[in-house]
Amino acid sequence: MKTKQIWITLLIMISIPGFILAQTNWITSGFNPIIEQGPTGTWDDGVIFKCDVLEVDDTLRLYYTGGSLGSAPYYMSVGYAWSIDGETWTKYPGNPVVSRHSQSWASQSIFNPEVVYDGLQYYMWYSGSDSDTTASLGYAWSDDGIHWTLYENNPVLEPAETGWDSRSLWCGGVSHDGTHYELWYTANSSTETLQQIGRAFSTDGVLWERDSLNPVLPFGDTGDLDARWLRVGGSIMDEPNSYVFYDCRDSTDGRNTITFAMSSDGINYEKSQYKVNIRSGFYMPNVIRDADWPVYHMYYANNDDWHLEHAKSLIGYRGLWLNQGLFVPGTGDPLISARYEGDADLDIFAEIKELQGTHETSLQLYDDGSHGDGLAGDSVFANTYDMMGIEGHFSVSMQAQSGTDTIINYPSEEQLINVGPIVYDSHDQLYPYNDVIGPGDAVYFDVYIRNTGEFGTACGVVVEISSTDTMSTFIGGRTSSAYPDILPGETQAPLNNFAVQVNENAPVGTPIYFDLELSCVGHFVSEETVLLIGHVAVDDEVLNLPEYPTLQQNYPNPFNPTTTIKYGLPEASEVSLVIYDILGNQIQTLETGNCEAGWHEVLWLGDTDNGYTVSTGIYFARITVGGFSETIKMLHLK
Repeated sequence: MKTKQIWITLLIMISIPGFILAQTNWITSGFNPIIEQGPTGTWDDGVIFKCDVLEVDDTLRLYYTGGSLGSAPYYMSVGYAWSIDGETWTKYPGNPVVSRHSQSWASQSIFNPEVVYDGLQYYMWYSGSDSDTTASLGYAWSDDGIHWTLYENNPVLEPAETGWDSRSLWCGGVSHDGTHYELWYTANSSTETLQQIGRAFSTDGVLWERDSLNPVLPFGDTGDLDARWLRVGGSIMDEPNSYVFYDCRDSTDGRNTITFAMSSDGINYEKSQYKVNIRSGFYMPNVIRDADWPVYHMYYANNDDWHLEHAKSLIGYRGLWLNQGLFVPGTGDPLISARYEGDADLDIFAEIKELQGTHETSLQLYDDGSHGDGLAGDSVFANTYDMMGIEGHFSVSMQAQSGTDTIINYPSEEQLINVGPIVYDSHDQLYPYNDVIGPGDAVYFDVYIRNTGEFGTACGVVVEISSTDTMSTFIGGRTSSAYPDILPGETQAPLNNFAVQVNENAPVGTPIYFDLELSCVGHFVSEETVLLIGHVAVDDEVLNLPEYPTLQQNYPNPFNPTTTIKYGLPEASEVSLVIYDILGNQIQTLETGNCEAGWHEVLWLGDTDNGYTVSTGIYFARITVGGFSETIKMLHLK
């Protein structure tokens, strides 16, 4: 029979005197969520959180907290589920196995179960409460892990009379070394409601003595992961080291982060300032080791929609990388490397798959000193991928195998790009329409990019522009654009146009340039300085004054959030430029008064006279010059 003895070696990623960084490279399960809320009207249709997992006789047993949606607060009890593979779970139909109604001191809620199996009997410790403000710890035992007997003198550990843990105790992790029990718990007080982590000891699981160093894991310093609060999820004993896994928060507006603390003497704990690579927002992690393979399993809670999830990690795997991510066909081949420091004799592979095609290949990586991997036996596995005749975008995954068995797969560790060359082709001035640029003009234009490669489609292309000199400045939101996928031999326009604002004092004949930087999936491709179409000109002949008042179509249209309206006057005139909504209500006055002859541009911010942003819809701009009036239709999108 297998007990809840979790032998975990947290391997070194970086070494600092007195500190070891533990396993942080996790991948989430494709079967998530593994435990969800029950159907409406059932005991666990409201909340699902804090679980404990152990393996007995090749069966994984999971004990979790559940609560009802129809009650306020959630009345919580303990449920049970089992699994053979850790991915597909079956809830016990007789849940809950420990009910809040069982004893008066825990009549409102029983939660945060921790279970130990000694080969003969199961033992459970849990939190219980009969109010919204306090919680104590109870104790129970079972012959089969399903039918439980509650200790008649519960609770076995209550809040202290004074101090940091005088309000509520949340059970977090229990272990047994053969002679005594060690219990980790989260607690707070009436004066400090945010949680810290403490510990207690017992020889029989009933009579507990608090650690004199409590709280063993207090709040961190400003800037630390746990500067605001900590909440323990589980503990691990791995002689000579001990580990505590917990979630925490660094600020009032932050999200939960999972991390750990380590001790070499079982007394003094040092916190890691590194979080695991599972996205923020998850909490109360419980970690066990796979019975057959060198893999850790983490079970944790997600309170966004109340469920449990599963992640796993290959012991000793530190990551996969490329010597570079972007290649031009014919200029070189990528060296793919991975670091694996585990003790197991595994074969390491890079799985390469085309993102928009059918090409797939498996490349074995070696630690023999002959494949670009450095020294033989240095834990770096590498190999060169021959890309002759292969173009496109590829994901590179890491797969570990033992013989014919696949142990674990880390999907899309890196992206490999072998396309192009991708080059600047041309640009097209969109506004002003006559290609003449006046002082102070906003100039809108498209930049065209060409894929000169033969086979591979260029994806994730982005162009960013900047001002070359003081003759122009940025226009917010018009300095960067992505591009549609560019097929080999094709040219594409940007998804959004670009714009610069010409200096109002730019002399006649001044050329306007812009700097262009081209990238592909975040990899730098090239940069160059480009001459914008047209030079600065101000005389009437060049500006081509209109014969009569003219209102041009706004640009851009549709627009969000702003648009430019241009009108021309053959002579100085009294002008009124007003915005109306589709019902004919006047909502904004953009121009009123005497204006000089020439072309004028007015920027509408998409707002009303009262400063409110307009909603999506059709609007009209109307200009009145003496007895002349003209109207254009505009579309505002959000």
